[in-house]
Formats: sequence, C-alpha cells, structure tokens
Amino acid sequence: MIIDNNIVKDFIEGCCSESNIVEYEPKAVTNIEGLYWWWLVGNYHPDIILESGICRGRSTEIIAKAQIRYEIPSYWAFDKSSEFKEYVINKFKNYRVKYKIKDSYDGFKSVFEKNKNSKFGVFIDGPKSGEPYRKIIELSSNYNCSFIASHDCFPSSQNRIDFESFCLKYFKDKKVYFISEEESKKYKYLNNYIEKSGVSSVGEDKWKQTLDRCYHIGICL
Repeated sequence: MIIDNNIVKDFIEGCCSESNIVEYEPKAVTNIEGLYWWWLVGNYHPDIILESGICRGRSTEIIAKAQIRYEIPSYWAFDKSSEFKEYVINKFKNYRVKYKIKDSYDGFKSVFEKNKNSKFGVFIDGPKSGEPYRKIIELSSNYNCSFIASHDCFPSSQNRIDFESFCLKYFKDKKVYFISEEESKKYKYLNNYIEKSGVSSVGEDKWKQTLDRCYHIGICL
C-alpha cells in the first residue's frame, strides 16, 4: 500500500510540526497509524466520516485535522462511554467534528439514513470483535463506503479474524488489507515527533512496547 509523498508531507505539517503537533496519550494511536488514517481521508475524500469509539481522542484529533485539510463536509464521532466526555469536548471545541455519547450502531444508522446519497469513510476503534462489531460492518455495507478501517488487528487476534471475515462477507466488491511490520518500517520515523510525550505519558519501557505494536491496522477497500 503506497502513500503519496504529498500526503505524508501534509500529515507532518498538520500533526507533527511544532505549532500543530498532536501529543501522544496513553493507549492512543501512534503516528504510523495516524498517517494511515490521514491517508484514507486525503486519498478517498469521503463526504462524511464516521468513527466508532473515541477514548481520549488522539485518532479523532488527527482525523479532524485531515477533515479541515481536505475540506471534508462532515465528521461524526460516537462513543458509548462518557468517561472522557468533558476532556474530549474541550479538546475538540476548535474542530468541526460532531461528538456524541451514543451507541455507535444507532449513531451510524441515523447519519446513514439521513445522507443516503453521500460517500462515507468509516473508522472503528470499538467495538473490536463479536456481534456489535459485525452489526456495524453489516450496516455500513448497505451504503456507499469508500473504506472501513480498524485499530488493533494483531495477528491471530479475534479482532483481526472478525474484521476480515465480516468485511469479506458484507463488502463483496472490496478486499481486506493488514498493514505489516515491514510495510510500516518506512514510517517509524514519524513517531520521533511524539517520543517525548509518549515517554512522559507511559514511561520508557511501555513506550518501546507501544512502538513494537503500533502497526496492526485493518483496512477494507
């Protein structure tokens, strides 16, 4: 999977430069994953972005920056948990993302039904396996989705197994890709921009473990 150099440059300018850096937070995506999310938005240019699962919102902030950079009309992010509600609301007050504490299936269905003629891009960071995961992927297949992307598709994990089987079942005209360690190596330098905040937030040992696990991404195109 080849990412255009111009998109890489846009990502560095939008998320890694001193004035725009998106700091690392515990359990968040690293810049390798962030680049792929940025690339999906910039390369496929959906009319509406949908995200399921937010936590503290690092991936959401990266996508929100890409939304502005590539002039994507609409971005909805749903999370059942209100644990980080106030933190996230404050974080995104200067962005255009519409953040809702709501079951993602219900939230997605509402947006899909009101925008049936639009092109969508879907990011899933929870649920990550089982029936709720299947339902979101099946629902998305009934509409014009340019891509479906999922975090944490570690080899032999149930998340990876379910992502592949559900996507191939419901998106018969698409293929499933998993970003390999070899493929991601050329972008590992991007994590240098967040090393300081990564080490300070989780500790040096945990940060090294995070870097070793940061490339397992599932993408259905």
